[in-house]
Amino acid sequence: MDRHMVKYIIGQRKKAIQENPSLFVTERWDHSDVFYAIRTHLNQHGYDTSVYNDNVRGGSDHRKSLYDMIKPVCEDYYHVKRHQIGIYPEDRTIMAFKGRVYSVGFDDLRALMQNGTDVIVVEKQGTVIKMVPFTGNIGIAFIQSQGFVSEYGTALAALCTGDGKTAFDYTDNYVPMYKGHLGVLTDCDSSGIMIGLKIKNATRIGIDPNTVIEMNQVNKDLGIDLDLTIEDLQETTSVNSHWTALDGILRGTGRVYQGLSIQEWKFYRDYLSQSYDVNGDNIQFIDYLEENRIELNTMLAAVKPEPFWNWLRWKLLQLWPNRDYRRGSIYLNDTMQTPTIKKLINWHAKQTKPVIEDSIKKAKEGLSKVKGFYQDVNTKQKEIETEVLNNVLLKNKKIQEIDLAIESIMTNNNENGRDG
Repeated sequence: MDRHMVKYIIGQRKKAIQENPSLFVTERWDHSDVFYAIRTHLNQHGYDTSVYNDNVRGGSDHRKSLYDMIKPVCEDYYHVKRHQIGIYPEDRTIMAFKGRVYSVGFDDLRALMQNGTDVIVVEKQGTVIKMVPFTGNIGIAFIQSQGFVSEYGTALAALCTGDGKTAFDYTDNYVPMYKGHLGVLTDCDSSGIMIGLKIKNATRIGIDPNTVIEMNQVNKDLGIDLDLTIEDLQETTSVNSHWTALDGILRGTGRVYQGLSIQEWKFYRDYLSQSYDVNGDNIQFIDYLEENRIELNTMLAAVKPEPFWNWLRWKLLQLWPNRDYRRGSIYLNDTMQTPTIKKLINWHAKQTKPVIEDSIKKAKEGLSKVKGFYQDVNTKQKEIETEVLNNVLLKNKKIQEIDLAIESIMTNNNENGRDG
């Protein structure tokens, strides 16, 4: 019944959007709107909907399972992304870049996809928070969301590499002007490896048993003796569906294996097959993952943030010696102002201030007691500025003289052929 109702309500929503695209603006939906539409429909037809109530045993789980159906019904049954029919999930994704943390929603993708010479998808938020002080000015970006990376986090990661399919689905075919490196950093466990599989075209950075060796050596070269061992960090775990899926990659079976490209399959086949020296035993990585795990948070707690950053910086340079700093980091304008022109601009501003002071004060007083709402505050601001410019500033004799003098300089320069 739940799946049938999800299909029915989403079908109605899809039809409504096609008939009236203005609903994208006037009636945005999230997952709860789908649920309430379903419950209302069932109530109207005499069904008992108390099974969804939080105070009923299993009610919250019942409701969650209904929410979980929305994305696959949209994509697999109706062949649309949720945002394409005006349904926007509450994606809990952040991007950390240049010392700031940005929330990532559907409307933010086009702006944020330009950020980061290297974009690193990280499983744990604590890792991102601890790395930001070291990366604030270096130009790399982190993407993080709780658990498996959410839809918009995955889309943002793919956009940084200029992925055409993602651009078609999320940004009306806009891609960043410059492409970045894409990496993934997760726990050393089956779930962490699966998160890496979800991020298409990403290079896996770690962590794995080799990370312990690398971290010791990199910091030793910098005069820091960590003396870490795998035994200090690892904990036991049990076989789960994620490990079974990874094992299927090596055996050539299962849905995860079937969904991989040839390139992805070759990488993860080699990655999971490589052997490590653990406690004197030579053990294949897939076998290590069957019973062991190393968490990012455990690693960071043991080594502390700065040595961890020393390793991460070294790792990124090993993977990508060169990077494109045009990506959101260094902007170079086609024109420049000389110190004299900057002084002129500041001087001119000081000349205008007393001329328009009374008019601006009067306008501010009017803004302080507006009845009702302005329909468009940007238009209103433009109206006020145009009124002051045309009827006050441009009519002032002193300002007219200054403008004439500046125009004379520009005119003479043009006549002498020195305008560029």
